[in-house]
Amino acid sequence: MSEAFETNTEKTSKLREVRLRCHRLIDRIAKRPGSAKLLQLAERALTNFANYKANRNHDTRL
Repeated sequence: MSEAFETNTEKTSKLREVRLRCHRLIDRIAKRPGSAKLLQLAERALTNFANYKANRNHDTRL
């Protein structure tokens, strides 16, 4: 049971790290001139990645 708890804690920690990195990336892009197009591309890429991960995690549980 403790192994499962550690795994969940590790996953939560990794998820927080990924979110923080995404926020930093968005902040860096937003500070650039002409950033609207870059922000749209970043949003699309991050959404696709999040959907892929969500679907992949859902499929492995079956």
